[in-house]
Amino acid sequence: MKKFALIFSVFLLAAQMVSAESRYYTIQQGVPYFYGGIPTGNFVSHSSCDPFMVKIDGIKYYMMYKGASNPSVKTLVGCSGQSKFDFFTPLRDMESDNNYSKLTASELQKAGVRLVATDIHDTLLYNQPDKDFNLSKVSYIDMDRLRITPAAVGYGNFDLYIKKDNGNLKKIIGKVYVLPTRRAERMFD
Repeated sequence: MKKFALIFSVFLLAAQMVSAESRYYTIQQGVPYFYGGIPTGNFVSHSSCDPFMVKIDGIKYYMMYKGASNPSVKTLVGCSGQSKFDFFTPLRDMESDNNYSKLTASELQKAGVRLVATDIHDTLLYNQPDKDFNLSKVSYIDMDRLRITPAAVGYGNFDLYIKKDNGNLKKIIGKVYVLPTRRAERMFD
């Protein structure tokens, strides 16, 4: 058994050395809650690549920073390599109007964010900005209702409110999750 554990750890070390990108995972025990924490077993809270995705009218849209001449994994919001306290740090960092309960469309625009569509193969259509979801139709993201789901690999949910043609708001539940770097790279093929 010790021999197996040694061989396994050498294999993991070799696999990490092959990867050119630096990766990190933060292991969290307990779900943060307003009054303390909900005790759970250990689960992955976030990693070096946690993209934000919403599905609107059957199309997946990923939050992505605009302006890069050569888009890559690092242009996905949540995968830019910044240090994070939790999944939602990239959203909190976009706050600019001192209203911490809502992240508005104008704040997303100010941060240089696009909602980039994907095709049926989950490839990002970043070279086709006409396929992006129009940010003027976004009302806000509810920052008071950010949720982390404890699981073997944790993921989070957030509520995005969009404006319908009749003036009402429609709630879309978005997702942020751990995405292996190789799968993220395939989204740019």
